[in-house]
Amino acid sequence: MGKSFSDEMGFHSNLILQLGESTTIDNAARSSPFGGEVSFVAHTDSSGTALEVEHLGIYGAGVTTDSGETGKLSIMGISGRGGLALNRKRWDCTTAIRAQVLYRAIERKKGFTQVEPGRYQPDFALYTGQIRLVLKEYTEDGQHEMEVSSGALELVHEGGGLGWLQSINMPLVGSSMWIAKAFPSDAAPPCMVDCQAVRRQLKMKPVFVSEGPDPGQRARRLWSSQFSNAKRIWSRCCIDLIEQEEFIVVDSVLKNSANPIAIQRSFEDPAPDVIEIFLVDGELPNGGGTTFSGGSSLAKIVITERSSGNPHLLAHEVGHVLGGLHPGNRPSPPSWLADSDTVLEPSGLPNKPNPGTNTLRNCRRANNAALVTTREIGCLQTP
Repeated sequence: MGKSFSDEMGFHSNLILQLGESTTIDNAARSSPFGGEVSFVAHTDSSGTALEVEHLGIYGAGVTTDSGETGKLSIMGISGRGGLALNRKRWDCTTAIRAQVLYRAIERKKGFTQVEPGRYQPDFALYTGQIRLVLKEYTEDGQHEMEVSSGALELVHEGGGLGWLQSINMPLVGSSMWIAKAFPSDAAPPCMVDCQAVRRQLKMKPVFVSEGPDPGQRARRLWSSQFSNAKRIWSRCCIDLIEQEEFIVVDSVLKNSANPIAIQRSFEDPAPDVIEIFLVDGELPNGGGTTFSGGSSLAKIVITERSSGNPHLLAHEVGHVLGGLHPGNRPSPPSWLADSDTVLEPSGLPNKPNPGTNTLRNCRRANNAALVTTREIGCLQTP
């Protein structure tokens, strides 16, 4: 007899719940499809299987409410605990959830607060509720997985934001759950179990703000260099930055502007899981880079082209997109406090380099609602 899902799961494992393609919010007047996932840490003993939510990230183009269109919408988990139990031939899962919700209308109507130099956050809405699932096992290509036969993410608004969605009911039927496995002991690349992680991907789109249809060689070289360094630094955390097709905003005033709020409003990619990165020639404050709505799928970055002396400026801002704060600040989950002397250490000047390293703790905490987990296992590589 072959192994079951519980045999594969063992005593300690990571479970990934990936949303089905037709997932929507069914208590809104109109809902776009939503993507995303929930990552659980599962601990199994004689009393059963306890679950802790490690990451919850959901993104979509938005919904229509009685108050108006939300625009892009992002759900980010703050905390969650529950259990998984085998009940005859099915698995029952109930997990209590606290989450932040952000949609573009909140940013537009309530603006941003600068919470630390170069980092602007909106008034996130706070929700509490639960994930309630019934799952059935199946085998595909020799892998034991589970499919959601009934259940939903159910959230109730507690405060903050605009209050346009007093509740969120997101049926999860058709979503699948699988086990993130470690390397076999004889497989390459070899690394300690504590340094193994599932590789994740984040889409990033360069937006050149230009005086004409061609942004010029300096801007393109700057982007190529900054993106290459950011990709290398965060790849060592098993986070792969995926470059999207460029977009050009023709606006001579914004090109030389020092107002990052106005710059980031000039374009929005229609895809709900793409992070826009704006490049301008203005003398931006706060070391030449600014990040908005870090941790959410609505995050945007603005950097100056006058940053050739800081090859890690974009990597630093990507750290904010992934929810990181400058060392020494006070974190408010799901944001996290970066370790000192890492890429999130501020330089204060566009031509003074940020460090180009990370720690295991930085890598483990990095999160964004638009991150997509692959089935590839990698090794966290830090000094």
